[in-house]
Amino acid sequence: MTQLRVFSAMLLFGFAGGILYEPFLFIHHARSAHMKIIAALSDAIFCALLGGLYLLLFLASDLTPFRVYHIFGIAFGLFLYEKSLHKTVAFFARKVYNVSKKFISLQKEHSACKTRDRPSLPKKQRGSP
Repeated sequence: MTQLRVFSAMLLFGFAGGILYEPFLFIHHARSAHMKIIAALSDAIFCALLGGLYLLLFLASDLTPFRVYHIFGIAFGLFLYEKSLHKTVAFFARKVYNVSKKFISLQKEHSACKTRDRPSLPKKQRGSP
């Protein structure tokens, strides 16, 4: 393979890595100190996963020996994903979240257990005939 084709393959691999990073992104935006450790671990797991997938791609295809432009291609592919498709995915994720939140709140307001259609019957006094 020529260097241009390998670089293009690394761009696509980085773009696919961006898609793979979406589930890890939710964990990454943690705020508390305890969650920051978990976020760091999730980032390390993602890097190990992406490195393992790169190794599989490298061994399965006819790539040139490891070159620095492989790293630049993957990084630029991740950057392209972040600046293009990630915003679209985030937009639709926010829409789905808002609609589901509204639906759940409506379900809580109109719960069958919360209100009755008819008032309860008066209770009979005990001991009376």
